[in-house]
This record gives sequence, C-alpha cells and structure tokens, in this order.
Amino acid sequence: MMSAIRSLCIPKPRFGSFLRALFGLATVLLLPVIASAQTAFSGTVVITSNTAVPSGSYTLTSLTVQSGAVLTIGGGSTVTVTGGVVVTQSSSIVLQSINNTAQVNGVWAGAGVTLNAGSVEVDAGSSINADGQGYVAQAGLGAGHGGYSNNGGSYGGLGGGQAAATIYGSATAPVDLGSGGDQYGATGSAGGGAIQMLVSGTLTNNGVISANGGNALGGIGGGGSGGSVYITANALTGAGAFTANGGANPTPTEGNGGGGGRVAVYSASAVGFTGFTASTASGGIGISNASGSAGTAAFFDTSATNNNVSVYQNFVIPANSTVQYSSLTVTHGGLLTIGGGSTVTVTGGIVVTQSSTVVLQSINNTVQVNGTWQGVGVTINAGSVQVDAGSSINADGQGYVAQAGPGAGHGGYTNNGGSYGGLGGGQAATTIYGSATAPVDLGSGGDQYRLYGGAGGGAIRLVVSGALTNNGVISANGASAMNDAGRFGRIALRHGQYTRRCRCVYGEWRSQLDGELREWRRWWPRGCVLRQCPKLYGIQRFDSHRGQRQW
Repeated sequence: MMSAIRSLCIPKPRFGSFLRALFGLATVLLLPVIASAQTAFSGTVVITSNTAVPSGSYTLTSLTVQSGAVLTIGGGSTVTVTGGVVVTQSSSIVLQSINNTAQVNGVWAGAGVTLNAGSVEVDAGSSINADGQGYVAQAGLGAGHGGYSNNGGSYGGLGGGQAAATIYGSATAPVDLGSGGDQYGATGSAGGGAIQMLVSGTLTNNGVISANGGNALGGIGGGGSGGSVYITANALTGAGAFTANGGANPTPTEGNGGGGGRVAVYSASAVGFTGFTASTASGGIGISNASGSAGTAAFFDTSATNNNVSVYQNFVIPANSTVQYSSLTVTHGGLLTIGGGSTVTVTGGIVVTQSSTVVLQSINNTVQVNGTWQGVGVTINAGSVQVDAGSSINADGQGYVAQAGPGAGHGGYTNNGGSYGGLGGGQAATTIYGSATAPVDLGSGGDQYRLYGGAGGGAIRLVVSGALTNNGVISANGASAMNDAGRFGRIALRHGQYTRRCRCVYGEWRSQLDGELREWRRWWPRGCVLRQCPKLYGIQRFDSHRGQRQW
C-alpha cells in the first residue's frame, strides 16, 4: 500500500524510518500518486505532480501543493492540517463529492470536502476549487429536467427556465452541492461541489476559492448551478475571489444558464482583504436563451456580537425570518431581498449605498387566510438607516397580486385599478381601507382582462431609534399593468411561420413567475421587410416598469 509513495531523497519508502531515526525529523512526502492507503497521506506533505487521494479522514502537519500540480481529494473527506496549507506556483486542490449521481434512501445526500487548517495560503494563479464537482446532469434538488426545456440547474439562484420551487439550501451556512443542468442531444453539465473550510489562523487568498457550476458541453443542454463555498477564518487577507457561479451554455439559442450557488465567508478581521466585489455567485449565461439568476454571497464580520454583514452582489433572508445583526451594509450595486413576514433587527446601522437595493417582500398576498385578507410585509428595527442617492429600500409591486386584496380590481371588462389609501380607477368608495396614521396593510392588485394586472405595493415598517438619512428612495409603489407578454416574461419565437404577406407570427412564451407555457400570437404590421424569410427565431424581453422590448 506504500509502494506508490516516494519519500524525499530516498529511493524506497522503507528508508523513511531510518531518516527519522538519523535526523529526528518527520518524513516529508513528495506524492505523485496515492493509490488507496489513508495512512500514506499524513505528516508534512509536499505535492509536486498530479496526485489523487481517496475519500477518508486525514491529519497532516502541513500541506504544500506546488510546481503546477493538482491534488484531488475524494468527496466526503475531512482533511485536518495542524499547520499551514500552501497552494502556489499555478497549482490547485480539487475537492470532489460523493452521492452526486442519485438519491440515497429517497433523498439527495451529496457531500463535498471539509478542510480544517491552522492557516491557508492560496497564491495568485492557484486555486482551491470544487468546480463542476456537484450533482451530475439532471441530478440534484434543483436539477434541470425534461424534454426540450434545457433548463439550467438551480441552487442559490434559479437556473434559466426554472420555477421558484427549485431554490434550496442555506444562505448563511451553505453545505449543499449545486444541481446539474438538463440535457437533450448533448452532454449536460454538473453543478459546483461543496467546500467547507475552517481556518483557526489567517486565510490569505490571492487566487481563487470556488465551486462553480460546469458549462454545458456543446449543443442543447443547461448549465450546472454553482455550489457552496462556506469559509470560517480568524483573519482574512489577500486580493483573490470566492465564487460559486452558475455554468453557461456558450452555444447560441441552444440552452439555459445555471443559477448561482452560495458563498458565505466569516472572519473576525478582513482589513487586509480587497476581493469583496470579485466574490460572486452569478448566474450562468444562456446565449440568446434564459440566463441563470444570481445566488447568494455575503461576508460576515464575526468580531461583533451578532455579525456585521456586507452584501456586494446578492443575498436573501427567507420569509418569516427573525434575525439580528450588529450592522448591515448593501453596496456596489448589491441586492438584499428580505422575505415577507420577517423581522430584521440591526443594533447598529443599515447602509444602502452605491446604487444598491433592499427589496422587502410579503406573505399571504395571493388568497385570503381563514376568510380574511392577512398579507404582511417586513419590519426592520435599526439604530440608524442611511439610504444614499441612487439606492433604495422598496416594496414596489410586492403587495397583493392582481385581483387580490381588500381593494382589488375585479370583474369582467372593467379593468379597474386596485384601491387602498386612494381609489383605484373605476372603483367604488367602499374599496378604501386601512389606517392613514399607522399604515401596515399591503396594497391591492388591479383587475386584469387581456392584460396582466399589476400587483399592489407591499408594506414597510421601519423603526429607527437614531437617525434616518434618506437621500435615495424608500417606497412601496404599485406595479403597472402589463400586456400579454408581461410578468417579466420571456417570449421565444420558435419556427414562426410568415404568410406571403408577412401578416402573422406564432410562438410561445414562458412566464418566469409561474413557469406556465402559453401560446402567443402577434399580427405583424403591413410593409414587413422580412417577406422572404420563412422562419424567425428570437427572444423578446419585457420590462414591466418601462414597457420596453428588446429583440
């Protein structure tokens, strides 16, 4: 079992004991290949060429990967390094996964690798990664499935074409594998794996620590979702990145991108780290198809009692949460979404700056509960709040959906607007409701006939014990009604046949809200210049706030 190991400057492993006896030193191992023995991967280890370590539990004194080598560690492993881990000279540590192809006893039970270390150093050009090591194509809780859909895998963010129910896992303690994309006539891609790293000293990251989803491998297929990067360190330094990005389908018109994964980095000090904005859980791109949406990524300063939280890209607090932080900052165009029914308490300050947004959702906004309308927004308690110019805290369009709420627009051909503090167009006086001095109700949705009615505004309860500085926008505006292609939908025109006069185009579209596939027809204007073109392929995207179409 030791035959595949070569000790430093000694031709055969059996001289290792002689070396220790002669010099009183621990054995230093240069490991090109480790076959199966768990006892071989121990002591002070230096990797200089590609090496594979099977799944297991290992304890090392130190670990160095150098000279462009790749060290691959089997899924489900726990590696404890009492000293330091160094990855340098364009080298990599690849962390695999187990149970990533099928369910175990009826549940998805995939697992990555846990690395415990006294210190970790990842130099520029080097990486510790679990890229493409998650659930394989069409596997996982958020897998892309089915026929011609070619959906991307979901995890922290939605895969392109996926329904909201395919989101799973924790944003604050991410340990799940990313899900695989769909495949049809092509090789689908795997999701990102799962990295859990606990560093008792300093983590210096000048390279990349990642669990990105795999790209679809040609033709029709969906990208895999990003996986998990879960880091806890005493101190964080460097200029590198932590990423769990979704995989792409780089082939035009052929497949959807994977959703972003989840990144959570905890440290007591990060004053020497500059890679915040480069650390992402972005959705993968679907060229001319649906891209994946961003997953979650946040940095937690553990030096404060309830953590100082910073969001640079995207983070979600689930509905009905009760959470407490010392401070909360959303910056650099970041988006923080807080689920309805939640209460967020920040003992210090909330800062929303550099064109960033906090969106406050609602619950019970679609139907009555026990015969009454009981929609609820979000409550925020804070020591201070600062919203800078170009940034916002908003519940726009987060209230009762179309035709729902105490003042909803209803009935036949009326197309009335929703009422709340004021009358919706066409409404009766009895549809006014709520309090003018302590407003906590959701706004009501408009009616819909042929058009999709707009949702009402949500409800923001903001209690600030100190100063509220608002140079941006704090709002709960109702949403505009949308045309037949609305709902932030996507229209994919497939094989749209023109008549000789170019008068009619047929196609279909899928709503990103409910995933329902609908038939679509449009009468083309006279004077069509595409008279000789037998087919049309394309996508129209609709912005319900601006009514714009992009072709």
